[in-house]
Amino acid sequence: METHKLDRMAVGRTRRPPGPLTEILALHESAPDLSIVPFGSRVELSIEATAADGSLAPWLDDDWWTTVLGRWPDRGVNIQIAPTPEAILHPILLYQLEMVRRVATEWCVIGYAHLVELQAEDALQQAARSPYHEIRVIDPELDLPTGASSEPVPVIERLFDSIREKQVALGVCQPRLVRLAPDALPEKLTALTSHA
Repeated sequence: METHKLDRMAVGRTRRPPGPLTEILALHESAPDLSIVPFGSRVELSIEATAADGSLAPWLDDDWWTTVLGRWPDRGVNIQIAPTPEAILHPILLYQLEMVRRVATEWCVIGYAHLVELQAEDALQQAARSPYHEIRVIDPELDLPTGASSEPVPVIERLFDSIREKQVALGVCQPRLVRLAPDALPEKLTALTSHA
């Protein structure tokens, strides 16, 4: 019993609070400067992956991701994909994020999407097997007054049910699905979305 207590105290002495959080915004037009991240810092990388026409950022390629993975192999990194047109299920981005998930198993990948982007049957299937840890769906109905929706079951509930059914069939439990009000989008992502 005493040994267990001593072990716990020894481990407790080695614990440190998480380092400061460095937020990096990656705009569609130019790759961010990755050298600004101080040593020991946690990283939140918010990416504007697509332009208004749905085209992928020209710098967002395997070489860039290799640089990112090499730069922070032992740090906590949160990647957020802004809800720009066609970004959430862009096939090249999905391929790249699958690579990130295989190599950086401790990193967290979150995708944001507008409800309308996920309503097609093939989009539901792609979302169910996508590499995101979490998909946050912006639901315009959350801004409506109670009882204002003419539909008995909100669209987003049917959409989430469909994705979950596909996840069960695939034997997966991620990505988690989160309903988000339009005004709840983080400010930095709102800026990226209005920029696209």
